[in-house]
Amino acid sequence: MALIKNEKNYPVKKLNIIKCSEDFFENVEDIVVEEKEIYIYLNSILIEKVYAISTAYKELAAGVLFSRGYSEKSIRESIFMYDDLNKRIDVLNENIVFSPEREIILTKTVIENIVDLSKSIQNKMKAFSKLSGLFSDTGGVHTCSLYHGENKLCYYEDVGRFNTLDKCIGFLILNDIEFDGMEMLFSGRITKGIVKKVLFTNIDLIASFSAPTYGGIEEARKKGLILFGFVRNSRCNIYNFQERNHD
Repeated sequence: MALIKNEKNYPVKKLNIIKCSEDFFENVEDIVVEEKEIYIYLNSILIEKVYAISTAYKELAAGVLFSRGYSEKSIRESIFMYDDLNKRIDVLNENIVFSPEREIILTKTVIENIVDLSKSIQNKMKAFSKLSGLFSDTGGVHTCSLYHGENKLCYYEDVGRFNTLDKCIGFLILNDIEFDGMEMLFSGRITKGIVKKVLFTNIDLIASFSAPTYGGIEEARKKGLILFGFVRNSRCNIYNFQERNHD
């Protein structure tokens, strides 16, 4: 699979602020990320309101629809329109298929042992941590990326953890790429809600700079999702790992 790059044109604002360090105070100009209140409509019915940066609107809406239980095929067949003035995404498909009983089947291929896999994840996370120019400028976004083997397929930044996840999921759906064998790198806390959203995709693994919660760990262990946390420098915590059969 080839690397597919995402266009980056992020909204930021410059503001005058006061920076302080111990007893030193300084008036400076700072750059902050600007989120928008974005409304997602399906066939003229409001289904979701999110606070997000106004990029990758198709991927965001597709990820939200998938999480709501709509089928991948019918999402791809939909028409997506974005009204920047009203911050509104319209998804049009009168024949969209609702399939909420999506089966979670975690029987994927992981051929590495725990040592090889942890080294691979640490190396990917080092590269992942350097990708976000917007975070470097503002410190105000979360990031998410999908890998298949050594190939980085997509990368998204947003003010919300779930937004970045939805955009990555939406990217796979819109490009008709199978979820199987994917590894997700993530910047935020891995909560039970994050794990449940990932489980619907049958992605193999999620790894983050940050901590998982107890609920996230329990859900991952119950369903067999490989979970890495605190992946920093040459260290990581592995909260769930099980070698699965090579098909």
